[in-house]
Amino acid sequence: MAWRSGHGFAAAGLIVAPAVWAIHQQADYVLVPASCKAQILVIPFVTLLALALIAAGAWISGSRPESGTSDSTAIPDPRRRTSAFLSNVSVLASAVFFMAVLLQGVAALILGSCER
Repeated sequence: MAWRSGHGFAAAGLIVAPAVWAIHQQADYVLVPASCKAQILVIPFVTLLALALIAAGAWISGSRPESGTSDSTAIPDPRRRTSAFLSNVSVLASAVFFMAVLLQGVAALILGSCER
């Protein structure tokens, strides 16, 4: 839907952030037993990768071209307003998922891999 209407880059954060969060969540559950057995901190590196991907999606969503008009009284094109709204929602959603992944990563640092 969003990709077909020409707002694909504006929706990047809205699509990437939840997907990365879900993959991070599952990767943490899969990697905890192996990390505990090997006594290696793997989850912080997975968290850093997930945070980088979420930040990239937010950056792509937020980097949209400006209208190019300096007249503040001009009524903007509805497509441009829709794209701006979608971009803002995508950046805010990315921020929420960024915090969720960050807090999960911090919890992994505090608790370690072998606490049950």
